[in-house]
Amino acid sequence: MNITLEHLHKSFEDKKALIKDINLEIDSGTLISLLGPSGCGKTTVLNIIAGLIKQSEGTVYFDGKNMNNIPVEKRNIGMVFQNYALYPHLSAFDNLAFPLQMQKLNKTEIKARVHKTAAFLEIDKLLHKKPAALSGGEQQRVAIGRALVKEPAVLLMDEPLSNLDKKLRIQTREEIRRIQQELKITTIFVTHDQEEASAISDKIVLLHNGEIAQYGTSYELYHNPANLFTAKFIGAIDINILEAVKKDSAYFIPSLNVHLSMSEGVISGSSEPLYIAIRPEDIAIVKEDPDITAKIVMIENLGKDTIATMEYNNNNFKIYIPTNGLYVTGGFLGLRFNRDRIFIFDKSGNRLINSK
Repeated sequence: MNITLEHLHKSFEDKKALIKDINLEIDSGTLISLLGPSGCGKTTVLNIIAGLIKQSEGTVYFDGKNMNNIPVEKRNIGMVFQNYALYPHLSAFDNLAFPLQMQKLNKTEIKARVHKTAAFLEIDKLLHKKPAALSGGEQQRVAIGRALVKEPAVLLMDEPLSNLDKKLRIQTREEIRRIQQELKITTIFVTHDQEEASAISDKIVLLHNGEIAQYGTSYELYHNPANLFTAKFIGAIDINILEAVKKDSAYFIPSLNVHLSMSEGVISGSSEPLYIAIRPEDIAIVKEDPDITAKIVMIENLGKDTIATMEYNNNNFKIYIPTNGLYVTGGFLGLRFNRDRIFIFDKSGNRLINSK
């Protein structure tokens, strides 16, 4: 099922907007994540799509059909919540069977669907157990099964992995992706975890203060951020942000006393203060012709990667260094900025030029 959101707004009685002018096209059979910090409107958008809350303005379409006045029970959706919402007094079988009973299916059909779904999720040996006897991961599978047993056209998931430990989160998100791809079900996944969103999504909707900051693949958001918020939010290691001003065909960074000559894409006629943003992997260690020579003030070993915090003129920024044990705190490194991978933003955080 294709989902279209047109000019969605949601305001409180005091007119304070929770979401503002959300426009979105979600292709049938894809998994998209609603990503962003707490309070940005992720769950509100999901609940509007589900029909659990009513938008103040705008329209939700399923396959071109206006859903504004269609109640939640008639939208053909399955939902998985953060707290699983399983009935504690019912067995796993009865939890899965419950939505089918509400549809008044006969017992033979219910039994067949429950066993088919349980086998697909590999929980068929757990059907006799009640939720209290199941692990967190098993409870989550039952919750997913209860959403899928209805054979919905849309699967909505609200922070479904937040109660699991890291190892189980990874296993379960892989399972969710497998299920989604095998069933080709349109899925909307709410999360505040960018690693989680990047791992399983076809596309990511990054929300900020109730608006879409950027919509695209995880690659696009990382390598081509449309604004400073996206550049700062996306990335396991913080992007380096430095203030600069334009001088002729270069950008001057006063705090580093560095001129970065730019071969193309220079903003003409603007002398306003700007933000230079560059990711840690785009600052190279060089022996000759460095832009600066900076001091290592901290080293973090993160498994396959090692991050060094560098200090120069009382400014700290991060780079990747080889994981070979040859670099030590207090040492100095010549550094050069990759001009082709510098992002330029105005004071409002809007992207000004494209990097290559």
